[in-house]
Amino acid sequence: SLSLILSLSLSAAGQMRASSQNVYPDEQGSNGMGKQGMGALSTSPYNNVQGGGGSPGGGGGGYNEERDPETGISQGPRRIMDPDAREARAVVNVGGAVTDSTDLSNDKAALAAAQSAEGPGPPEELTGAAIAEGETISVLFGDNVARQVLSKHWQHRSEGLEEIQKQLPSQSNVTKAARVVATVLKKTIADKNPTVLLAALQLLRGVLELKDEQGRTLEVKGLLDTSLLGLVLKLAETNTRVRDESARALMALAGHQGAGCSWVAQAVLKPPKQAQNFKAIQSRLEFLRELAGEYTPSPQHGLGIEAALPMLLLGANSSNAATRTVAIEVWVHFAHAYGSKMSAQLKGVESTKTQALIQEAVTKGGGGG
Repeated sequence: SLSLILSLSLSAAGQMRASSQNVYPDEQGSNGMGKQGMGALSTSPYNNVQGGGGSPGGGGGGYNEERDPETGISQGPRRIMDPDAREARAVVNVGGAVTDSTDLSNDKAALAAAQSAEGPGPPEELTGAAIAEGETISVLFGDNVARQVLSKHWQHRSEGLEEIQKQLPSQSNVTKAARVVATVLKKTIADKNPTVLLAALQLLRGVLELKDEQGRTLEVKGLLDTSLLGLVLKLAETNTRVRDESARALMALAGHQGAGCSWVAQAVLKPPKQAQNFKAIQSRLEFLRELAGEYTPSPQHGLGIEAALPMLLLGANSSNAATRTVAIEVWVHFAHAYGSKMSAQLKGVESTKTQALIQEAVTKGGGGG
């Protein structure tokens, strides 16, 4: 009958609507757009799961999985989560039972997020070889400072260096304190964290202001040999402030009575291990240009021709144009000081064009030869 046919039609339409609401976006037919629309993406920048073409004939869409109502954690495949969800995982469940969503013992990312927001906490206890390493620091500056300086967290290392600098002027045995600080600087000047390095350079300045028990300027040659080489390496850093402050520290050592220009020049003129490393060569030549501008090239200043020539030729023969330019500028300083003796060294420059540029620069600068 007509009423029976109408009833069956309405029932079939209801079932089709219910079925379309229960399927996932990628499972819909060719006319399905998915809950997020055609090719839609998650609005979170931390979610790399993008909408796509879906199953054959599908309209695309992203994941639309269920999430834990408390934490927002996806119950499906693990993915990069939003910062707020990560923060929720890092919240300590005080007084509550440990569950899958609150147990962070194996979730390094969640622990890192909590640590970043709250700081690293107290410095960790020293273990293994660090115990012996920290003993001399502890004797003069305290156990906490030793743990800070040797901590794996850069915040602690920086704070430890600042605390040593505060205590340094009040040390009764200055020579002993300087030896301990020298071992600290040896380690921290090589630190890859810019904040720690800058704190180490400030501490170095403090050492240069010390006087020994007789009121004489402290002799730092020998004490700071390793730190000196570390500073030379920092001249090639990409961080501008690190590079500039390292150059200032080297210049301060050059002007210090207990160090001197010759000592610094010897380290700067030492060719890098990789002879074709133009960044290392150029950074040393740039500092050498400033040093030669402040101290007239001479054997007494450690800037003799024989000492400087290997570095000058590395720069002049470099395949990098900027490095060659700096080498020419340094060459002019030496030509002013040594005159025709430097002209005889042009034979070591491989390119006749570079030779001509050096002669032109020297002539314009009023150099000899």
